[in-house]
Amino acid sequence: MKKIKFKIIDLLKKSLTPVLVVLLSGASIALASVTISNTGISGDASFSGVTSTAAMLFDVGTGNTLSLQTTNNGAITSGSGLFTIGGALNVGGLLSATNTNLGGNLLFAAGQRIDSSAAGTLLIGNSTTTGITIGRAGQTVTFPGNASTSGTFVIGGGGTPIVTHLSASSTVNFGAIASTTCVYQPLTATGTVAGDSVYAAPIPTASGIETSTNTLWVAYASTTNIVAIKACNIGTGSSFTPSATQIWRVDVWRH
Repeated sequence: MKKIKFKIIDLLKKSLTPVLVVLLSGASIALASVTISNTGISGDASFSGVTSTAAMLFDVGTGNTLSLQTTNNGAITSGSGLFTIGGALNVGGLLSATNTNLGGNLLFAAGQRIDSSAAGTLLIGNSTTTGITIGRAGQTVTFPGNASTSGTFVIGGGGTPIVTHLSASSTVNFGAIASTTCVYQPLTATGTVAGDSVYAAPIPTASGIETSTNTLWVAYASTTNIVAIKACNIGTGSSFTPSATQIWRVDVWRH
């Protein structure tokens, strides 16, 4: 990389407000109304015709801070190429990036967000990532909107992955259940396949099935889209007729 040649006289001690021309390998950078002091460079600058055939380095020295647009808060824009950050990036405001490669941590001020600039899908780790961790032990991760997965979902360390959860409710009418007999009634739960795990419960109501001390029930996924609810009268006396308008809810789990 060729050296930049500065031809500026008496620039070390005083703040100046000149028009400067800096020669960079034959190209020029015109700086108009630029103030140079021991605390920084401010003003208007026009850069044109600057081309480098090798890597370029912009460094402020060990332990020093490079600050850009700290007063006027204007936008800082890079090209469409890959922008690589080798260390931590601390973002106090909005970060808009198209193709950014981080070699360290990306730190946001409290209350900041990761969002897309327009309506659409925000993709995280959808290329070569093998694992994504959000949050840490003892902290709460909140989803104000909806969450869905096309893969599996594990609750707790070492839990069994859940592929699908379905829920449905409907009125179930068993009719009269004679003593020591069982009655089966279907409830539609779209997406259910035989062998899914099922939990079923009635919503308590007057003369509901839960009011009988001799009636038990069990539910299972009998076939595609259907959950069978089996109600049994284990008493040896009279029959029992649960409410014909009782609503049941079933939850279906697939592992």
